[in-house]
Amino acid sequence: MNLIDKIALVGQRMKSEQISLKESLLASSRVSVSDDSVEGVDRLIYNHCLNKKNLSDFFGKSRVTFNKILADLEEKRLVGQPIYQNKNHLYTRWDVQNIMDALGYPRYRDYYQSRTIIVQNHKGGTGKSTTSVALAVAAALDLQLNARVLVIEWDPQGSIGSGMIQSVSEDDVFLTAIDAILG
Repeated sequence: MNLIDKIALVGQRMKSEQISLKESLLASSRVSVSDDSVEGVDRLIYNHCLNKKNLSDFFGKSRVTFNKILADLEEKRLVGQPIYQNKNHLYTRWDVQNIMDALGYPRYRDYYQSRTIIVQNHKGGTGKSTTSVALAVAAALDLQLNARVLVIEWDPQGSIGSGMIQSVSEDDVFLTAIDAILG
């Protein structure tokens, strides 16, 4: 076997062992939590969960008091069961928002007027969508700010919508604001 045949054989082996980019992204977009009862928690949800200690510190409550509050909210079905990971009790961002609402935590609108932020540049590829999403996510996840965020995309390509929706198949069609205007 000469050198060219060896290189070709290595190339074929590499190609057969290589998974597609789509398969790799699908495999890496889920996190298996160590508890057997929870499988496949979406990575974005998992990454933004807060544990009970961080929440009790954030709300300025003792652990005992906060546990009573959580038990009451779970009984009223305002908060779901936490995600158990080892000894941590993780609460999703939606549950945290429900806790904040139940405790009467002040909202952005209680102190400030609504704001509109426009990101515009006529040249393509300058990071308009990336900037818009980064600002929106940062504002939405900031517990101190406690703001509601709405992103309206005027880009005819619809890159924000197609990039933010997790369960997208290749055949899915996205309607953009331009589609709605044009009818």
